[in-house]
Amino acid sequence: MELSQILQHRFYSCTINDKLIELYEKTDFEFGPLFEELNSRSDATEYFTNPFYAVVSEAYIKARNRIIILGQETNTWGGEFGDDGAYHRSNTVNNLCKLYDLYINHRNQSSGQYWSYCHYLEENASNNSEFFYFNTAFVGKCGETGYIDKLQPYVLFEVFKIVRPNLAIFLCGPNYDSLIKENLRDSTYFTQASDCFTTKQFAKIEGVGIPAYRCYHPGYLYRTTSFKRNF
Repeated sequence: MELSQILQHRFYSCTINDKLIELYEKTDFEFGPLFEELNSRSDATEYFTNPFYAVVSEAYIKARNRIIILGQETNTWGGEFGDDGAYHRSNTVNNLCKLYDLYINHRNQSSGQYWSYCHYLEENASNNSEFFYFNTAFVGKCGETGYIDKLQPYVLFEVFKIVRPNLAIFLCGPNYDSLIKENLRDSTYFTQASDCFTTKQFAKIEGVGIPAYRCYHPGYLYRTTSFKRNF
């Protein structure tokens, strides 16, 4: 079934975090040993950080307007992959879900441009709106920016099915468009979202089944006068 059809169905929330954790445990089982092996190689030049295992808040489950905000990737998230001592898959998933809940759902984020912009969106959202934060790339690098392109678990399609957002905003820039398409299947395509901006600057993502947009990372938005004035 296409994502656009799935997102039109009724939202069932009673087991939403259970379903997310089940997805993460499956992903961890499939990719975890490979990530750990590659990180331990003596000739490794890029290292995986931990996956961004996100869980929803109670407020999100109850909200009428459910908004998903997607950044680029989280680098050095909880240290290097499996950095919680001896590598145990179930403990890793549980610990990283707790880290997300503490950092995101209890608002312990940094004061950088990304989170400042996200807080701005929250403050200006309509009543009964709640936010769920995820990333376009599920696993970032440890110790540097970016992600390892050829080894990305494509979990975003499944996450959308589980958390059922009403609106998606990708704050990642056009360099991540191919990753968005790979994650959300090839039925998605990009069109110009506003006469004020080019498709490269601000795009509407068609074929998702809900309003979905992609623009630049907030670091770019804050530096660019036209975005400050019009976005």
